[in-house]
Amino acid sequence: MPEIRHAKLADLTLDAHNPNKGTERGSYMVEHSLQQYGAGRSILVDKHGRVISGNKTLEGAAAVGLEDVLIVPTDGTKLVAVQRTDLDLEEDSEARGLSFADNRASEVGLEWDPAEIQRALDVEVDLSGLWFENELCRLLGNLPEPDDPREHWKDMPAFDQGDERPDSSIIVHFQNEEDRLAFLALVGEKPGRQKSIWYPSRPHLKQST
Repeated sequence: MPEIRHAKLADLTLDAHNPNKGTERGSYMVEHSLQQYGAGRSILVDKHGRVISGNKTLEGAAAVGLEDVLIVPTDGTKLVAVQRTDLDLEEDSEARGLSFADNRASEVGLEWDPAEIQRALDVEVDLSGLWFENELCRLLGNLPEPDDPREHWKDMPAFDQGDERPDSSIIVHFQNEEDRLAFLALVGEKPGRQKSIWYPSRPHLKQST
């Protein structure tokens, strides 16, 4: 297996077509985590040192003054684990804090770039396992035209609402029972526990308990 080699952050190249535009808050979280806990998660580069994933981590490392990088050569057949020899997950609160910082910064710092997603699709990058078609449509802004309800209403039975309108109802509140009874007398209603009334009265449509 090729040996780990030492290099400088400056030897690596950011991805010119990174699909994650990133967020200001996410960048702050990455930098804060690096300053408080040190480096943890590895980044991934191609054989030329171009960053495949971890662009925002590389930018954050440069921003807080880190200069050195360890490059672990691999052909993808083995998982690479970065071991922090100074941390114990069961005993050190810093280790648990780093776990939260890593996940939260990844969550907050993600903002997909629709132009780069479209570019990837144009060169036939397979994204089918990452998004459903409707999710990609939302990201790209390719939403279908809204349905015309009149098309769905064809051949449905006619409905006549008459002279009743949505704005023909009001809700009346009373401070006490005396006021409620006075109102019922005013509109010609008999005392009861009405949920609603018609005015003018429509006895066959009354709702009461």
